[in-house]
Amino acid sequence: MVKIFSTVDPSLHILSSILAKNIRKDARMIRKSRNYCRNCRLSFRICRIVQIGKTHFTERIWRMSKKIVIVDDQFGIRILLREVFQREGYRTFEAANGPNAIELVKTENPDLVLLDMKIPGMDGLEILENLKKISPDIKVIIMTAYEELDIIEEALELGALTSFTKPFDIDQLVREVKNRLGA
Repeated sequence: MVKIFSTVDPSLHILSSILAKNIRKDARMIRKSRNYCRNCRLSFRICRIVQIGKTHFTERIWRMSKKIVIVDDQFGIRILLREVFQREGYRTFEAANGPNAIELVKTENPDLVLLDMKIPGMDGLEILENLKKISPDIKVIIMTAYEELDIIEEALELGALTSFTKPFDIDQLVREVKNRLGA
């Protein structure tokens, strides 16, 4: 369990060790309560609380293993999406242009890419084509500032899962990402 967090963030390593200690402590208390407590309902409630805590912790670890690459030329959008998805427990990587995005996909092997369609130099369709050549099964959600139906349709034909038009509802995007990653 600790090895997962040691490569991610030192603060998460501390958090995981604290949570692990608390779970062990709660388990000892449950064992004691089963031995000494005559009230089975209390024992069941304590077991249920610890079980819920373990489930939430396990889900958080699972999400930390999921990687998302954010490709957008606007710094503010990248920062916003990074903060939102890191808070949800995903590992995020950022690229401001096509070549960086392609390199990140090669090195990090992400589970999902959030791709802006209007990027200077190499447009979103070119990036999407290259990503699909590298990893045909890669999941890509496109983002665009314009409702250009031709570009959106072409991106969907190339294998994009869905599209979001800026400004988009961040909660809806988070739900879609969780849905696509199976969370």
